[in-house]
Amino acid sequence: MVAFNLKTTMSIMLIVVSSFIGQAQNNDATNFDIFNTYGNFGYSVAPVLFNRATITRKYGNTKLSNKPILSYQLGMEYHFNQGKRWGIIIGLNLTGTPLTNASYILNENDIYTGYNNQEQLNGLGSLYISIPLSIELKTRFSKKIYSNIGLGVKAGFLRGSSNEYLVSYYREDLQEVREVFAMYQLTNSKTPNTSIVLSGGLYFILKKCMIKTNLVYNKSFKNIVEGEYQFGNLLVSEPTRGDYKISGDYFALSTTIYFKIKKNKRKKKHNF
Repeated sequence: MVAFNLKTTMSIMLIVVSSFIGQAQNNDATNFDIFNTYGNFGYSVAPVLFNRATITRKYGNTKLSNKPILSYQLGMEYHFNQGKRWGIIIGLNLTGTPLTNASYILNENDIYTGYNNQEQLNGLGSLYISIPLSIELKTRFSKKIYSNIGLGVKAGFLRGSSNEYLVSYYREDLQEVREVFAMYQLTNSKTPNTSIVLSGGLYFILKKCMIKTNLVYNKSFKNIVEGEYQFGNLLVSEPTRGDYKISGDYFALSTTIYFKIKKNKRKKKHNF
């Protein structure tokens, strides 16, 4: 997974926004009146792929490998100034807290003969709330398709919690239990987790609803999960210990639906 630093992220945002502003200047404002026929509230769902955790080994030789963490997000948003080229969107999201997607392979001589020396660790924590606020710019592609790009900020509020993963081997004939791996984690709930959000995608105008599909990139300013891991009680290898941190950076593919506003049927008035 490509790692983005803040300077690179801001440069990409400025380039993309500038290009869309240039395109939008050629659009007639009346092209966006159709958006007023749909409700201001949108309801969204998205798969979320968090960056892989940062693993820093302090000592030892046993390797802990990790991959990006798949999660999910549910949300709703309110669109101000929806019938214009520029709009403001505020939302409320619920996201599964990423915890781990890691694995290891132990030396076969480090555990009892006949026992599995591989382990895959996967886990999501409880849902956390976030409030995004963004500016959106729309561009007309065709009668039924509009593009959009958004730039904004988000505040996330995580629940304080601790998590642990333990792996032990039990040998019945010796009545012996060996705990060979442990990971301890804490969610960062002391202050709101702030981030920059960049999104872009398409609106599809349908008969009864309007659907927006967006690719979203979230750049967090601090880690959302921090902890440590250790290997020990191995038969041959020395103990291993290290830090485990999850930044909160992610990509998401969001689908948002806006429903058509029902027209009120007006009764005809008859004057006598």
